[in-house]
Amino acid sequence: MGVTAIILAGGGSTRMGREKATIALAGRTLLQRVIDAAAEVADETVVVCAPGRPLPSIEVRGSLRLATDEVGGQGPLAGILAGLAVASGEIALLLACDQPFVRPALLHLLVAQVAEAPAAIPVRDGQTQPLCAAVRVEAAPLLREAYERGSRAAAAVADLPGARLLDAALWRAVDAEGVSFAGANTPEELARLEALAARLG
Repeated sequence: MGVTAIILAGGGSTRMGREKATIALAGRTLLQRVIDAAAEVADETVVVCAPGRPLPSIEVRGSLRLATDEVGGQGPLAGILAGLAVASGEIALLLACDQPFVRPALLHLLVAQVAEAPAAIPVRDGQTQPLCAAVRVEAAPLLREAYERGSRAAAAVADLPGARLLDAALWRAVDAEGVSFAGANTPEELARLEALAARLG
């Protein structure tokens, strides 16, 4: 039962004003931090980028594949589908490139939770976290159908029939503060990540 980490790095970064994947945080890019965490769990890493957009230099233990959105600007579900199309594992971890504190222990939990479910998605403060989730690769056709019906959001993963939603009582056992979900879409959010990095070391 192989595990593929699919890391989405193809967003427009319009609110940030610069490419999020290339932003350095305490000596490593946001993307590299996510790659390093995923490598503790996954057998291979797939980085999904936008057409014509360069990625920063990255280092990966094990197999690395690059995938490109079929058409740029079509939302995270398109990126998920591009990653699933090249994944060799049976389980895919879905991650955003701007969540630099994602905990490997949480990723292990997600993998365990999809043993008998098509997807496992944490719920934090009433909101599903589909870009810190796991999905069985065999669910790709259902996600493709959702995309063809007009869905573009990653939330389509949580809408899969039988998807397992993980409440805080479960995921806080491996990530008490929920730092895995801390992301940066704006300069203000990036400043909060920098403060968090200083505290966590």
